Amino acid sequence: MDQDETLFCTYCSKDESPFQCAACKSRYCSRKCQELSWPSHRKVCQKIGKFSPNHKCDHCATIHLKVRKKKTEIQCCPKMAWESLEHKIARITRTEKKSMKVILNGKVVTAENYVEMLEKKKGEQSEAKGMVLGTETLEKGDLREEDITHLMGITGVSRNDAIKSLQENRSPVDALINLTGSK
Repeated sequence: MDQDETLFCTYCSKDESPFQCAACKSRYCSRKCQELSWPSHRKVCQKIGKFSPNHKCDHCATIHLKVRKKKTEIQCCPKMAWESLEHKIARITRTEKKSMKVILNGKVVTAENYVEMLEKKKGEQSEAKGMVLGTETLEKGDLREEDITHLMGITGVSRNDAIKSLQENRSPVDALINLTGSK
């Protein structure tokens, strides 16, 4: 199976994901995760809907990334919107998007320079090497999805922060108190 075809849920990172977005093929473990993901996914999906997961054209470049001592290979197309590529890289590397930095040949990849960097690499060679820095997406383990999403909704914290608080406190009420500082 190709790395791009990773079967992790886009929302909760569960290993099983029998559901997928009809437009962009992002994977989900349940309809509930797909619905919860929609507000943020919608922005990305509208830009990548026309690109299939197996998209490959003359402009595509293969980038080899090192992420937390693991190596992965990702097809990137400069014709895709940066937000879409960023989302794809975060999903495949299991890195929190808000903390993620992608570095290719010593330069941080940004919305302003990614097209030039990918096209330059394609002109020189069809492969580029780099790394992804950022916080790993936490596994929810035996935590209930409802507790995680509820805590995120009430406090506005990231998914990782909600999972971490629930793991440390083992009670949704204690996790809420811990995150809000209430007594």
